Amino acid sequence: MQKFIFVIASILVLFAVDTFACFETEEQFEEAMTYYYQNNEPNKLICGLEYYSDGPLFQNKKIRMPIAHFYAAAFNKSPEFLNKLYEQMSATGSDKAKIFALHVFWVINSEKSLALLNHAEESWNHPEISRIANLMKTNKPKDLLNIAPQTPGDLDNLWATFFASGDPLAIEQIASTLPLIENGHGVEIIIGGSAKWSLTSNYRQHSIVKKIVQELSKKTDTPYHSSILTVIESAEKTESGT
Repeated sequence: MQKFIFVIASILVLFAVDTFACFETEEQFEEAMTYYYQNNEPNKLICGLEYYSDGPLFQNKKIRMPIAHFYAAAFNKSPEFLNKLYEQMSATGSDKAKIFALHVFWVINSEKSLALLNHAEESWNHPEISRIANLMKTNKPKDLLNIAPQTPGDLDNLWATFFASGDPLAIEQIASTLPLIENGHGVEIIIGGSAKWSLTSNYRQHSIVKKIVQELSKKTDTPYHSSILTVIESAEKTESGT
């Protein structure tokens, strides 16, 4: 009997290590997200989602949707892990992890992900999960790669999508809001300013962003052409220290 208990205890310890070993600190988690586009590790997606959902970062409501967009884009690149996400949430996921997984299924908005959302509502048997799933069925997520960003939160979600996928279209969508600095009104000016600041900052930090922005500057017939040149000038001036 003692040997049996020891074996079960050992399995539980190994399972716990396997679930949470991918990240030991918030800094590791954030760095993995920021550079996922160049260091794809899909085998860490599920344990990363659990690390986030079951940890203190989840308490910050402002970053929940950007992180949901990050995971949606990452799972889109590795769709074979979507069923595994559903299965692991069904087997061992906390209520918070399950609710966050619902958001990922919803943002992906594919036939497969919506089917998993429906299965989750039926099988996870939790009032809050049912409430959220019903709301999701009546509200489609924004298709941010194909419609103009309308809020600063849309920009955050586009950056999260880019960091997961490296999709240049996400950067172009952000750049498309730059003219709002001069031509916009109210919140539109804030959106344009946020786009300029984030493009300048990430131009300096990520070589792929620099390359994409430079390619966008060659499109001389776009409404944002002069604005993107200003971003490049500002970023390179800061890089050179002048």
